[in-house]
Amino acid sequence: GELGETLAQMNRIDKDSKEIVLAHEFTIPKASVDPKYDPRSVDFEAALRADTCLPLRAQLDEVMTAAAPVLGLKGVDKEGLDRVFANLYKGAQAGINLWQGDKRTNPAGLPYLCQIRVAYHGFGSELFRFSE
Repeated sequence: GELGETLAQMNRIDKDSKEIVLAHEFTIPKASVDPKYDPRSVDFEAALRADTCLPLRAQLDEVMTAAAPVLGLKGVDKEGLDRVFANLYKGAQAGINLWQGDKRTNPAGLPYLCQIRVAYHGFGSELFRFSE
């Protein structure tokens, strides 16, 4: 339908799996840029996940801006979207974006990907829960 076409134009839908996809890739910087990117740091994984996954919140805003008029949603506010994102974030997958991973001791320069994939129909029901 109209929403599917809009999401396809935004590159936010996987036509094969019929899933809405929010994705962001982050190149792991050297530890000299910021100590939190030192692979030996206890905060390393959390820092990567946050820096890679949190931009998906802005993508959710873009999808909502496109979806709300098509779905007739009214009253979706920032707090409601924060709740939707928090719920979707639980299913986020993140990791080094290379086939079969990478076992280097220093991952600086490697692509780190975070994505949220949600069934098209599941996404709609998630949005309706928090509107109006």
